Amino acid sequence: MCCIDCASRCLLQWQVRSCPTLYSPILANSNTQLHLHLHLELQLHLQLHLQLQLHLQLHLQLHLHLQLHLQLHLQLHLQLQLHLHVDLRLQLHLQLHLHVDLRLQLHLHVDLRLQLHLELQLHLELQLHLELQLHLQLQLHLHVDLQL
Repeated sequence: MCCIDCASRCLLQWQVRSCPTLYSPILANSNTQLHLHLHLELQLHLQLHLQLQLHLQLHLQLHLHLQLHLQLHLQLHLQLQLHLHVDLRLQLHLQLHLHVDLRLQLHLHVDLRLQLHLELQLHLELQLHLELQLHLQLQLHLHVDLQL
């Protein structure tokens, strides 16, 4: 439609140049209409420009909202990683306690074996002592028998 308006204006200007006395009032009226038409087109253009700016602002707000959402998502992800790290450290700590408990049990086992060994040695020494006493008693009896 704009091309048809431009073409009709060019035709009118050519006709005015060809015959200025006939077309001067038409040109004046046409210039007023052209001015009003251009004014309306400019207003439409400005409205479209404002709508485009509004659309752009909405788009930017949406973009900022998405960035904020992504930042929150990343913060949650980092918090989750931190919790996992703490959980792993806790597991490691518990494993260390289990290791210490096992070592303590091993020491207790060694202590029990040592205690059993000492008890056995004491028992053997006692048995040896008893055998020695028996032997001495036998020798004493033999000595007494020999003297009789």
